[in-house]
Amino acid sequence: MNKKAGIVLVGIFGIMATALGVFANEPVTSKLGFTAVAAPNGEEGGADTRITKDGKPLAIASGAKPVSFSPDGRILLLREAGADDDLKHFFLNLAAGEYEKTAAQLKDGKHRVGGRAVVKSEWSPDGKFVTFYSFYESEPPVKVRVSDHCAEG
Repeated sequence: MNKKAGIVLVGIFGIMATALGVFANEPVTSKLGFTAVAAPNGEEGGADTRITKDGKPLAIASGAKPVSFSPDGRILLLREAGADDDLKHFFLNLAAGEYEKTAAQLKDGKHRVGGRAVVKSEWSPDGKFVTFYSFYESEPPVKVRVSDHCAEG
């Protein structure tokens, strides 16, 4: 491989990895006092998210990185953390006391949302929907109703 091709590949990987949140461990906060921050868990590309409220520990979401909170601050959107580009997202309704998804829930298809190589997610202003945008232009945005994928309340 020539040096120029290597630089381009590294550059593209760096852009995609940054967009996918591979390197980001910035905390996300809600206006209700919830904070979620990822920490590496020793697995390739893996992380666990520590969730607190007003500085007090609430839960750890294993194998996930925080993305954002709903506009009202009640629901946390997380992304599975790993080396795969087909990682999905899931929601936790923290205000309703939903602090985890079981392995069975994450395998059932109802609780995992999004699409392949999601580089952007966008909450609707009322927090009822999230639209996921793929790195691949050929894949259309995926819009999901949040209440179909997390606890009510």
